[in-house]
Amino acid sequence: MKKRCCNTIQITNNFNDFGFNKVRVGAYDLLFQVNIAGGGALAGASVTINGETQVTNALGQTTFSIAPGTYAYTVVLADYTTINSNVVVVGDQTETVNMYVAGILDLYPNAGAAYSLRRLRSAYAGDTVRVRRSSDNAELDIGFVLDTGNYVLDSASLATFCAATDGFIVTWYDQSVVGLDVTQGVAALQPQIVVAGVVNLLNGDPSILWGVSANKKLVSVGNFACATSFSAACVFSTVKRLGQYTKLFSIGTDLIGSGYFYTTLTSGAAQDWLAEDTTFGGKGFGTGANPRIVTLGRKLTDNIQYVTFGVLSSANAKLFINATETTYRIQAVGNSDAVAQSLIIGNATSNVNQLVGNSQEIILYPSDQNVNQLSIRTNQNTFYGAY
Repeated sequence: MKKRCCNTIQITNNFNDFGFNKVRVGAYDLLFQVNIAGGGALAGASVTINGETQVTNALGQTTFSIAPGTYAYTVVLADYTTINSNVVVVGDQTETVNMYVAGILDLYPNAGAAYSLRRLRSAYAGDTVRVRRSSDNAELDIGFVLDTGNYVLDSASLATFCAATDGFIVTWYDQSVVGLDVTQGVAALQPQIVVAGVVNLLNGDPSILWGVSANKKLVSVGNFACATSFSAACVFSTVKRLGQYTKLFSIGTDLIGSGYFYTTLTSGAAQDWLAEDTTFGGKGFGTGANPRIVTLGRKLTDNIQYVTFGVLSSANAKLFINATETTYRIQAVGNSDAVAQSLIIGNATSNVNQLVGNSQEIILYPSDQNVNQLSIRTNQNTFYGAY
């Protein structure tokens, strides 16, 4: 004989089947769906709400049992911008959270100048470059578009603006809080970014192209705030020029024993380096200048994308090319010249040392960033895929 409790359960279910509202007392299921903005699910994100923390699964999901009400929540994932928001719980529901890749300057701030064709700082609201098209010399600022969590150069708008013609860089905007833009008003001295209507690429990403004609350069509108320590994180390629230096950037004059000079590559010989050496130095060409790094021969292959990190201070003189710290013929620590001076991208004041190759990202710190060098290099390589 059946138990009476079973009949009671059947009657209750019949009420629900006929459309009577079932009153939910207590907690509801609040499912968090965490995605990369413009992309798929993010596993491993920590979601905290009402004093409880859970981690998203492979589908980017985690579910909380929570009473009705309004709640603040936080979503955290390494290398992504932290999300702080609120949700009103009124029933079983899903809260979708889109996360953005953290800008490298969000993670490692206090740069003295920072140039890139991706967005480097989440609070940066400006454009990336100003471009001149060759057909009529019209100019246009080009901004960013969202691409799977990253804000990158708006290549579509750039290609549309240039149509079937060439596009040249008038200004490369500084994304640090300093605002030290580099610019070039003379058309013949502007590097290129669009060739016959096609955006120039290096390893699949937009890149500024430096041709073989000398004197092309972008010059800062003010002075770089030099300090006794210096670090540089760069993404670029180069082509060797026999008998000539090729300078990715320089600060101040490059007279022997004076000024404040940095380069990441040379092909000629002078003072304390030989032909084919790769160099990263400060405070002039003089043999006694400190600090500096002079490698054992050329370390860079023509037309290959590299992520490089160099630091010069009284504690460190190091140069990393991709994942490896280079070996040195000369290595000297020491204080850099702290006099603020003009920054030049792609050349030097001598106007005969133009870079031949590509530049995608140049971040300069007036400080010793050796403690962050691995993280900075990893961030750049994660985006650019150089090694």
